Parts: sequence; C-alpha cells; structure tokens
Amino acid sequence: MKNKIKIIVLLFLTVQVCLAKPTLFKLDQVHYFYHGNSFSENRIEYFHEIFKQTYEEVFAKFKERKVYPIRVEIFTNTKEFQEHTKLAPIYAGLYTPKEGFIFLLTPKTMNRDRLIQIISHESCHALLDLTNEEIDRVLEEGFCSNEFPSEEFLYIWNRTLLNLELEKFLETGNWILKNSSQAKKRDVYHAATLFIRSIRKTKNTEEVLKLLRANSLRNLNKYWHEFTYNQRLEQQNNKH
Repeated sequence: MKNKIKIIVLLFLTVQVCLAKPTLFKLDQVHYFYHGNSFSENRIEYFHEIFKQTYEEVFAKFKERKVYPIRVEIFTNTKEFQEHTKLAPIYAGLYTPKEGFIFLLTPKTMNRDRLIQIISHESCHALLDLTNEEIDRVLEEGFCSNEFPSEEFLYIWNRTLLNLELEKFLETGNWILKNSSQAKKRDVYHAATLFIRSIRKTKNTEEVLKLLRANSLRNLNKYWHEFTYNQRLEQQNNKH
C-alpha cells in the first residue's frame, strides 16, 4: 500500500503544494483530494483502510450494493475545514451530493472509534443520495443520526419545534438547515432524531426506511402526533 501511495502522490506533491492546491490521488476507486502541506503516507493508509471498510459495511447493513467511484476531500487544518464546510467546530465530517465526502483529520479525529463513528454517519447520507432516494433532508438527518450517532446532543434544547404540525416542522427545519445558526440546526437534528427513534420502537430499520422512502406525510403524521404528545407529557412530568 505504501509503495502504491508513493508512486501516485509524488507525481503531484511538489507542484500541488506550491500552488496551494489539493494533492490528488486514487486508491481502490476512491478519488482523494488532500488539503495540507504535510502529507503523511501512514495517515492516509490508516484512514483509507478504515474508510473503505466502514463505507462498505454501511451499504451492507442496508443490503444495498456499494457505489464506486467516490470522491473524498481531506483537510488537516481545522480553520480551512470550517471555512470550506461552514460547519461548527464540533463536526469533523460532511457528505454532499456535489462534493462527496469531506473529512477533517487531526490528532483528535484520527482516533479509530471516532473515525468509524463519523464515516458511518456520513456514509448513511451517501447511501441515501447514491441510491436515488427522495427523502426529506430533515428526516434523512434524523434517520442517519439515529442509526449512526455522530455527535452528542446538548441536554438543553429548544422544544418549540414540537409544537408544529409535521409539514410545518419539515418546512421550518429545512429552512433552518440552510439559513440559520448552528445552535438552531442542532435543535432540528435533535428533534428529527428523537422522532425517528420513536418510530424505531415499533418498526425495524428496514421498515422505517421504507416509510421514509414513501415520502408520505399522511403515513408519517400519526407517528408525529404520538411522538409530540409523548414529548409534551415527558416535559410536564419533568416539571413536577
């Protein structure tokens, strides 16, 4: 593996670094764009092994055929990663249909368990995108966060979203994810994750995914009403 990386990368490394452009290379049908002046073969070998295995395990879990080739951008500088993705400091991974996977590799995120956690969550988004699923973005976030939690949620969050009907919640949630602050986005993530988790109490993963793929508000409304009722009841009990 190391010799393979050397042959591909050394052709690009000097010119790419001087021009402040990412180093480009390909491993096992994964097209890498490496942003950083310090290129580490050991780091790439370590990451690639975990990435490929985890990516394929997520697709296998949902009995979907893995999709290649794929695009992966790697940043080693936290500030550059945040400027590029517009993500809050707590996040170290992102998947978008246009850019593919984007990861921040630092001593903190290079922990194996942490990498698997991040890659699994983003691979869930990739699976739903690459298999041409038309699932509402808010519900997709809830599904992937429930199946593959990537971050710990705050214990205190704004529950006012639960006062909305499902259609209005999705409309408001999608607007927040595009336009609002990270704190408000996390409220949407949290509400959507808890909603999906409530459905999972009576349905398995495949059934939940089938329900979301149907993209029918009518079918989801009864679950939303039950979920929001239980959340309000829980909140009232906590006050006493």
